[in-house]
Amino acid sequence: MMIFSRQRLVQGISERTGIWAIDDDVKKIITAADTPGLGDSMHRDQQFQAAFRDYIQDVGHRLGIDAFLLVFQYDSPLNSVMSILEGFHKLMDVFEPKNWWNHVILVFTRVDYYPNLKFPPTVLHKKQSISEVLIPSIQKKYSLDQPPKYAFMSSKPRQCSHAKKGMCDCSAILKYHTDQMKTLKSRISAVLVENEGERWRPLCDV
Repeated sequence: MMIFSRQRLVQGISERTGIWAIDDDVKKIITAADTPGLGDSMHRDQQFQAAFRDYIQDVGHRLGIDAFLLVFQYDSPLNSVMSILEGFHKLMDVFEPKNWWNHVILVFTRVDYYPNLKFPPTVLHKKQSISEVLIPSIQKKYSLDQPPKYAFMSSKPRQCSHAKKGMCDCSAILKYHTDQMKTLKSRISAVLVENEGERWRPLCDV
């Protein structure tokens, strides 16, 4: 998997291989690469572009890529997300085959736990906007056969409501985070199934 994070500045590309397991699920060995975010706050996208392509080419030949995870804060302006995706599209457009969009998953973070899952209207509205406006817009702009897959994730450390003199909800928080991870894993699995288990690999050097 390759993770393009918009939320924080990563000085270089880091690759790590480890075991991923959720609950008592089957343990899987995965390799994840974290890259500097597109739409860099210091306007260094052009500087990173060559390193991006070199690494994508390298890891694509060595391992193949199951999924490109493009990470955004859930409350990012939709036009900002579209701008970042345009940068990603231009970055990848030099590669063959052109089916890399089939391996893209959008991950929206900071969708954190609220007691009894009573989310504020602003959170619900933003999630609805992503589902009903952003995702169809992406499909239309890039002429995709189907909408890109996406998942909502929490990026907030778990904190029991008991610490704020409320009822203990540790189990509910754990379930919320676990369910989010299961959703992300299911999205990745769906990508693999739809691509008949084939990882994306560049056909030639660029």
